[in-house]
Formats: sequence, structure tokens, C-alpha cells
Amino acid sequence: MERITIDIMKLIASLTFDDIHPLAVDIQKLKNIIDLLDEYDIKSTFFVVPICRGKRIKYDREYVSLINRFIDNGNEIGMHGFRHELHEFGYYFLKLPFPSLENQMDKLSKSIILLEETFNTKIRGFRAPNYEFNSNTIEAIKRLKLNYDSSKTVFKPSHIPSHGMRIKFNDPYPTIINGIKEIPITGDYTFNKKFEDFELCSEVMNKDIEFVYKKKGMLVINNHMQYTTIDYEKFLKVLVNKDELEFHTLLDISMMN
Repeated sequence: MERITIDIMKLIASLTFDDIHPLAVDIQKLKNIIDLLDEYDIKSTFFVVPICRGKRIKYDREYVSLINRFIDNGNEIGMHGFRHELHEFGYYFLKLPFPSLENQMDKLSKSIILLEETFNTKIRGFRAPNYEFNSNTIEAIKRLKLNYDSSKTVFKPSHIPSHGMRIKFNDPYPTIINGIKEIPITGDYTFNKKFEDFELCSEVMNKDIEFVYKKKGMLVINNHMQYTTIDYEKFLKVLVNKDELEFHTLLDISMMN
């Protein structure tokens, strides 16, 4: 495994959002976050689910229009599985050799076609549902000539559990695995957190920023909008006021030397 070093004065950061589909993230939440990202000029990556509970995203024209606006403003979408089913691309912790390479190639190929036809954009990145994947996933991504994977997490769990335990499993910088750039998630600070938990989220995030900065790594803040009532306007204000952070899409980061 080869480490990728990024020679830049500021801390490279990325803000990402999972489970983008009308049956997971309702349209008003989606519109609100896109408006805020535009207002604060933060370039971001949405990981989109092509089919959820039998519904294809392409049939929700208003939802698709919002995501197209997001793309047109210099942001990126990646694929987040095919149907976002449990163990769709592997098993958490257990890196067993199934689902098979053929099975994963089939799902990823279909996902790419559906998303590219719906949004008229090239799909370059992947994040596995529930962060579950195995070596066959990486091989499939390589064969399909994607730029990067972002399924690993620096801490397990990446969010803030009630018992407070977050154990470091991976280093906070991109690596190359079997020819594919792996960009790990640092934390999902708002997951299952309520409006009144804002200070706790900020405290843990600030500790991680300090940790990543000392490691000369890269910060990836992930989000599941449907699992939080945190005030995102307040959250984004905190981020843009941190002079040491420089936000990019994951695709842009994957192309840095």
C-alpha cells in the first residue's frame, strides 16, 4: 500500500454526503444543503443511490434537477452502491471474498450507467453502502477505470457513539490499493446527533482536525442528513471560518499528486 502525500500549506478537506435518494433524504433537506453549500462556496461530493426500495432516482424530476444544479456549480456526484442493500459489496470487518467479483462488476456497471444517463456526468468515485466492501470491490473499481474509492474510515465507528469510543483503524491520508486511490473518511460528526449536540460534535471534530493536521493528512467529513437535526447552517459556518481548511471535491483530491 502506497501513501499519497499532498504538498500544500493548508489542510486539504472534503465535505461529503451519503444516501442521496428521495426515499432517504427528502427534497427539502437536499435543497437546503445545496443552498448552503452555494452560499458558503464549499465544493462537495454527493454519493447517490440509483435505486432505493425499488424506486429509480431518475423518475423524480425535481430531485434530479436539484442534483444537476449541484453538479453545474462545480460539485461532484459519486455512486453509493446499486440498491444500497445490506452487505451489497461485503461485510463490515470481515473482508471475505464474496460477493464475487462478477457480482460486484455487474452491480457497479449498472450503477454507473444509470447515474451517467440520469445526470449526464461522468462517474469517477465510489463509496460502499455502510462502508462494507472487500478486495473484489477494489478490483471491480479498477477494471471499471474509476478514479477513487472512499469506503474506509480513519476511526471505527466514524461517528460519535454514545459511549464515546472511537478507535483509529486507518491513517488519515490517501493511499493507493491495487492501483486505486483510497480516500478515507475521517468522521461523521452529526450522525444520530440532535440540535442540542452541536457543541459535542464541534469538540470531537476539532480534535480530529488537530490530529489530521499533525499527521499531515487529509480531512473527510461525511454526513447522513436524514440521521441528524444538527443546524447545518451553523455547522458550515464553523467550517468556513477555519482558515486552515481548504475544501475540494473528492474527485479533485484524487487527481492531486
